[in-house]
Amino acid sequence: MSKIEELPLREFIYQLLPKEAVGVELGVQHGLNSIQLYHISRPKKMYLVDLWELKFPHLHSQRWDDWTDVVNHNFELQIQQNIVEVCKQDRLDFLNQFNDNYFDWAYVDTTHTYIDTKQEAELLIKKVKAGGYIAFHDFNTAPHAWGTGVMRAVIERINSGELLATHISNEQFTTILCKNIK
Repeated sequence: MSKIEELPLREFIYQLLPKEAVGVELGVQHGLNSIQLYHISRPKKMYLVDLWELKFPHLHSQRWDDWTDVVNHNFELQIQQNIVEVCKQDRLDFLNQFNDNYFDWAYVDTTHTYIDTKQEAELLIKKVKAGGYIAFHDFNTAPHAWGTGVMRAVIERINSGELLATHISNEQFTTILCKNIK
């Protein structure tokens, strides 16, 4: 059994992602995390994927505006240089466009439900290269919102031997980093 290293913030996890790599953030919303993720991970190609619409009933209390214009503005130079691509579409439809073993890393912060996280994990295990990384944000319980959805889905993939948990952030809304071992 391997030891999971604890880090104080998710930004320290971003430092562990391979540089000059191909990455994807599923669930962008305002794009503030995308800025940190981009500048710390320094990818050669990064996809930012979100529907920017309220599609999930458990999020009904949150304001869910279309932030595509803001995200496009914040990454205007990187979009022109073909480093960042902003994709307004369903995350599973997006991932299914790519060959297996395409991505070096993925960061997941979508609906947090068990079913959605399970589907994302199963597909990302195919789409992220063996030895690549998949990070799941909000790896904690939230009875008022998503319950144990992210935790259950990720732990199932760890228990199946497809993912190996390597790092976890010690903050209110934790991020767990897993190595894809297929």
